[in-house]
Amino acid sequence: MQMRLRHSMRGILSQQEDGRQLISGELRDEIGQALLAIDLSLLALDTSGQVYLKKIKKSIAEAQRILQQFTTRGCFSD
Repeated sequence: MQMRLRHSMRGILSQQEDGRQLISGELRDEIGQALLAIDLSLLALDTSGQVYLKKIKKSIAEAQRILQQFTTRGCFSD
């Protein structure tokens, strides 16, 4: 009777360990995929951000140039 109980317990523990390993592998795969997606999104954001940053800097420079023209002409003087 004790032998069968021990054998049954080993089987249960083995099944639990197999289940944990399966879940662990699935979680590792899902986390890896999520991290890859985040990495690719950050890379795309960095790349597009650099393009937009150049456009923004160009727009700021243009606005500053226009403002400089107005202030040097005396359009804002009293």
